[in-house]
Amino acid sequence: MKSEIEAMLDMADQQLRGFGHALHGYGVIDLVSSMGLKEVEWNTLRDKAKVYLPEECVEEIDEYFSGNRK
Repeated sequence: MKSEIEAMLDMADQQLRGFGHALHGYGVIDLVSSMGLKEVEWNTLRDKAKVYLPEECVEEIDEYFSGNRK
Protein backbone atom coordinates (compact mmCIF):
# COMPACT_ATOMS: atom_id res chain seq x y z
CA MET A 1 0.00 0.00 0.00
CA LYS A 2 1.32 3.43 -0.94
CA SER A 3 1.93 6.06 1.66
CA GLU A 4 0.02 9.32 1.47
CA ILE A 5 3.15 11.09 0.20
CA GLU A 6 3.71 8.48 -2.53
CA ALA A 7 0.06 8.77 -3.59
CA MET A 8 0.34 12.58 -3.74
CA LEU A 9 3.52 12.33 -5.81
CA ASP A 10 1.82 9.91 -8.21
CA MET A 11 -1.07 12.33 -8.61
CA ALA A 12 1.30 15.24 -9.25
CA ASP A 13 3.19 13.16 -11.81
CA GLN A 14 -0.08 12.32 -13.60
CA GLN A 15 -1.11 15.97 -13.65
CA LEU A 16 2.23 17.08 -15.06
CA ARG A 17 2.09 14.35 -17.71
CA GLY A 18 -1.39 15.49 -18.72
CA PHE A 19 -0.24 19.09 -18.91
CA GLY A 20 2.75 18.07 -21.04
CA HIS A 21 0.42 16.08 -23.27
CA ALA A 22 -1.70 19.19 -23.85
CA LEU A 23 1.36 21.37 -24.49
CA HIS A 24 2.32 19.08 -27.34
CA GLY A 25 -1.05 19.67 -29.00
CA TYR A 26 -2.79 16.43 -28.16
CA GLY A 27 -6.51 16.52 -27.46
CA VAL A 28 -8.59 14.96 -24.76
CA ILE A 29 -9.40 11.87 -26.84
CA ASP A 30 -5.70 11.29 -27.50
CA LEU A 31 -5.17 11.41 -23.74
CA VAL A 32 -8.10 9.08 -23.01
CA SER A 33 -6.83 6.63 -25.60
CA SER A 34 -3.20 6.73 -24.49
CA MET A 35 -4.13 6.08 -20.86
CA GLY A 36 -6.32 3.15 -21.88
CA LEU A 37 -9.33 4.58 -20.06
CA LYS A 38 -12.31 2.23 -20.19
CA GLU A 39 -15.93 3.36 -20.39
CA VAL A 40 -16.71 1.96 -16.93
CA GLU A 41 -13.77 3.97 -15.53
CA TRP A 42 -14.96 7.11 -17.31
CA ASN A 43 -18.43 6.65 -15.83
CA THR A 44 -16.82 6.55 -12.38
CA LEU A 45 -14.68 9.65 -13.02
CA ARG A 46 -17.16 11.68 -15.06
CA ASP A 47 -18.74 13.74 -12.28
CA LYS A 48 -15.36 14.63 -10.78
CA ALA A 49 -13.98 15.47 -14.23
CA LYS A 50 -16.78 17.99 -14.78
CA VAL A 51 -15.14 20.16 -12.12
CA TYR A 52 -11.85 20.57 -13.97
CA LEU A 53 -12.65 19.78 -17.62
CA PRO A 54 -14.65 22.08 -19.88
CA GLU A 55 -18.10 20.75 -20.73
CA GLU A 56 -16.98 20.36 -24.37
CA CYS A 57 -14.29 17.88 -23.28
CA VAL A 58 -16.74 15.90 -21.16
CA GLU A 59 -19.13 15.73 -24.11
CA GLU A 60 -16.31 14.69 -26.44
CA ILE A 61 -15.34 11.83 -24.12
CA ASP A 62 -19.01 10.81 -23.78
CA GLU A 63 -19.27 10.70 -27.58
CA TYR A 64 -16.02 8.72 -27.81
CA PHE A 65 -17.41 6.01 -25.58
CA SER A 66 -20.85 6.05 -27.19
CA GLY A 67 -19.26 5.34 -30.57
CA ASN A 68 -20.25 8.69 -32.07
CA ARG A 69 -16.70 9.79 -32.69
CA LYS A 70 -16.19 13.06 -34.51
